[in-house]
Amino acid sequence: MKGVAWVTVLHSALKYFGILAIMGFALSKTGGFTPMIENMPDFYWTWDGNIGASTIFAWLIGTIGSIFCTQFVIQAISSTKDVKSAKRSTWVAFFFCLPIALAIAVIGVAAKYLHPEIDSLYAMPIFLQDMNPWLAGLVTTSLVASIFVSVSTVALAIASLVVKDFYVPMRNPTPEQEFKATRWISLLIGFLPLIFVLLVPEVLKLSFFTRAIRLSISVVAVIAFYAPFFRSTRGANAGLIGACVVTSVWYLLGDPFGINNMYIALLTPAVIMVIDRLIPGKAQGKAPTPVENNGV
Repeated sequence: MKGVAWVTVLHSALKYFGILAIMGFALSKTGGFTPMIENMPDFYWTWDGNIGASTIFAWLIGTIGSIFCTQFVIQAISSTKDVKSAKRSTWVAFFFCLPIALAIAVIGVAAKYLHPEIDSLYAMPIFLQDMNPWLAGLVTTSLVASIFVSVSTVALAIASLVVKDFYVPMRNPTPEQEFKATRWISLLIGFLPLIFVLLVPEVLKLSFFTRAIRLSISVVAVIAFYAPFFRSTRGANAGLIGACVVTSVWYLLGDPFGINNMYIALLTPAVIMVIDRLIPGKAQGKAPTPVENNGV
């Protein structure tokens, strides 16, 4: 974990450099904040923008929930010395991420100011194409490094899961065979997402939906931690399956009544687990009364 931590720190430092370099270049193109404030609609400079508090709150809930059940986050927190260190690390992460979030917001607004017709997805690339080639290359490298912070850890976790839970029980391999299988499976796991992104680019739009599904997992976990009387395996499984189905349907219907699917993912597992609690379990059969053998 110490090696992973050092690599993460290095990648994160490069990410900071890249984001701040793009923000500085964007502000130099706009002439600072004043022209943007004077010429853009007021909602670009309010806390809820043109999105609304309800949607922002839903995104906040979904992000917190998805981070809570992310494997490499749990692994990193669990590797700390004690509870105090774990709490301190979460605060450090918060103060580390906040400036990046603000910088990315400024980059997006600057891109909208300079190119009103542009899609938000291309806010960063539009500035990269106007940069000095050397600086653009360095910034691009830093952004790729930031992706490796999470992608490499997630890919490693998936490969380990597939090998330990499926390959090893089925094949009973030798250590050498297991090592070779891990390498090939890791390679496959690394290339599969690229194939999906290149051939089915719309899959990127599912990121918010998958975050909602992971939020449901967090709800079940929190209930298990803080309400142990909901200890029914049946209820937990029903909550997860029900949340997946209901949230999927709600997402496909386009969030009816303006209710974001994050709220559905938050409430559904809790409601199902409460209902399961109210349903009595299977009545345990009475043990047969022993018959005394008195002979004839």
